[in-house]
Amino acid sequence: MQGGRRLAPLLIALGLLLALGLLWAPLFSGLIVEDGHTGEPLLLFPMKKGEAFSIRYTHSVNLSPVTDTLYFTGDALVLESTLFSAYGWGMPVLADGIGSSFENTPEGFYISGIHKVQSQIPILLQQVPDHRLLLGGEEVCLLDVLEPGTFIRLVPGRFSLADLLGAEKVPA
Repeated sequence: MQGGRRLAPLLIALGLLLALGLLWAPLFSGLIVEDGHTGEPLLLFPMKKGEAFSIRYTHSVNLSPVTDTLYFTGDALVLESTLFSAYGWGMPVLADGIGSSFENTPEGFYISGIHKVQSQIPILLQQVPDHRLLLGGEEVCLLDVLEPGTFIRLVPGRFSLADLLGAEKVPA
């Protein structure tokens, strides 16, 4: 019986070490909003492979709304389509080799079949273009949680439960 008493503290210690290891193990994948200079994670959004999200912003030249839709692949972000309401300087056209389908919809001009693979998306946060993320039916205005002038990058990545617990809480 005395051997069992010695084993119990060891098992408890091993259990605690295992639990702590799981707390810091990168078990989750998703979209990371990181500081563009240091790479420090600022916001974390768990996502599944193949899950779509959008970046909504105001075009800086013609001041019309644009919504880019991307897919999370686990190790990349893939731009699939863009929706915009006004043509102007810098707006894509199929003749540029961007996309495979163009539609004039009630919501605006829609280009799909873009399939542009990105390892990161750099963004300088400003009042215009006022970048917002649409994820899981929620819209997150990045200027509500980060300062104007902040240089960020959207990157795919992995993170732990400890990372999620310590991450900035985004207003829903």
